[in-house]
Amino acid sequence: MSEQYERISISDLEIKGSRESGQVRSTCPHCRDYKQHGNAACVSINLDTGFGQCFKCGTKFLLKERAQKWQQHTRSFAKKKAYKRPSQQGLESSYNATMIDYVLRRGLDPQVCLSHGIYMAKRKFGGVERDCLAFAFYEGSQIINIQYKTTDKQFSFEADCELIPYGIDNVLGCDEMIITEGLFDAEAMIEAGFANTVSVPNGAGTDFKRSFERFKYSHLADIKTVYIAGDNDEEGLKCRANIAAYFGEARCKQVEWPDDCKDANDVMMKYGKERIGECIKAATDCPITGAVTLNDISGRLDVIYQEGLKPGLTIGVKGFDHLVRFELGRIMVISGYPGTGKSSFEDFILLSLARQHGWKTAIFTPEKYPTELHYMELAEILTATKFHRDSMPKQMMQNAINWLADNIYHIDGEGGAAIDDILHVALQLKQRYGISVFALDPFNYVDLPMIAGANDTQKISNVLKKIVAFAHQQHVFVIVVAHPKKPDDFGKTERAASLYDIAGSADFYNKCDYGIILNRDKERDLTFVNVLKIRFKHLGQTGKCALKFDRKTGRFVGCKETYDEKNDIIYTPLQYDYDNWINATPIVQELPFEDEDVMPF
Repeated sequence: MSEQYERISISDLEIKGSRESGQVRSTCPHCRDYKQHGNAACVSINLDTGFGQCFKCGTKFLLKERAQKWQQHTRSFAKKKAYKRPSQQGLESSYNATMIDYVLRRGLDPQVCLSHGIYMAKRKFGGVERDCLAFAFYEGSQIINIQYKTTDKQFSFEADCELIPYGIDNVLGCDEMIITEGLFDAEAMIEAGFANTVSVPNGAGTDFKRSFERFKYSHLADIKTVYIAGDNDEEGLKCRANIAAYFGEARCKQVEWPDDCKDANDVMMKYGKERIGECIKAATDCPITGAVTLNDISGRLDVIYQEGLKPGLTIGVKGFDHLVRFELGRIMVISGYPGTGKSSFEDFILLSLARQHGWKTAIFTPEKYPTELHYMELAEILTATKFHRDSMPKQMMQNAINWLADNIYHIDGEGGAAIDDILHVALQLKQRYGISVFALDPFNYVDLPMIAGANDTQKISNVLKKIVAFAHQQHVFVIVVAHPKKPDDFGKTERAASLYDIAGSADFYNKCDYGIILNRDKERDLTFVNVLKIRFKHLGQTGKCALKFDRKTGRFVGCKETYDEKNDIIYTPLQYDYDNWINATPIVQELPFEDEDVMPF
């Protein structure tokens, strides 16, 4: 408690050397007159923190000037709410036989508990007055609150009293602090020799800012290391995370108990004081939330070293497979001016991934209204057959419907929706049906969030961050179709769009792993796929390829490239694919590379 510190003024000291700041030495006001001590500078005191001690007589000091500063801070907190002081009437300084037995069974010393302000009292629980322990929450010589606890673990606090850390005065002048989740645990730690122990007042439900903040510049000012000695259960882990977040993980160490013990008091009961000391000594640095060290991922890095990077998956399209390889957890942005076939290309990719690799898709596509028409288009791509009873046999139709029902899911959002709502549905589809792909077509149907003071660019960046986080956390491949802004010379030139032309934000380029622009060559009836960004080489490479769009099937076919006498490239489509994809073996359109030097892997 704070009364063990004698308050003195700087003027009471005989400081040897500079008085400016830091650790200084002085003669002791208590023992400087003893002949055997002489005029020795036996007091070491820190002028910044205000705490000091005489190494001759053992007296501890607290500078009045320092105390006044943190008392002013304390009073500023007290003004915010008028707390009551608990009544001390009925606190008994001795235990009856039942309570003595209870305390002993918890591995604690009854007399020591009493000396630490753990009294006995009578308290009503459920309308019945019962014997209980009364844990006094001291600040200096004042009792700020009392927790009453029965032998069967029922507890209550005094009404309208402030909730402060239990044993807060134990850490005055300390540079290390141990925090427990319970009051019995704090007592066990103290009896084990760790007097610098406090307990959160209300377990995992503690409001740390309200309970600890006003002691920030007094009791906690010098704390450099915080040992988190909480419980091992679910609530304890939550409490541990809250403590680390409040004090900062960098100065926190976490204490682990034996597997058969939940907390410090368990260890005391089963193994004794020595084992508690061993656990404190073995405490490890608290992980920093959000930080990733090499040690955290060393296993995954070793797999890459042993096996190499596995190239992503392909969809069997000549030219395109050379440029793009698909991997879960990635973001693909597809853009291009109107009429370039962005949605058709996306649908072709989605069906190819589902058919060849089992990647089920959730798609948010309000433009494809009503949804049954989009399913009709997908059924025609899937079967290479017109969706009508005159062309598609009923059994083929039923097979297509069954396949699509198992592989393609739509997210409702007619007229638009907020990204949080869209991703919530995608997450539910991931958890229930195991989707591997989330497609958003087009982005401008996402309602931008209402963020005070933010422009559209900042709002779009906020949305894209959430999409990236979803892809990484859920290990889902994401396709975003985004429209470019209309150029000033639109219709006058054939200028190709770029990823930086996407309406609203350059973050479409910055945040994607694959950046693709589609262009249409109307004269040659070709679609050019310009891959302008590939984040990692195992995902492909930048470049351009020509594809032929087959309007009969909705499928894209790769082209063979040859040269005429003028050295111009001639693009010849490969054989069209009219197989029913539900039953047929996938056709790989890719031709062998003649020049091994252009192989990306």
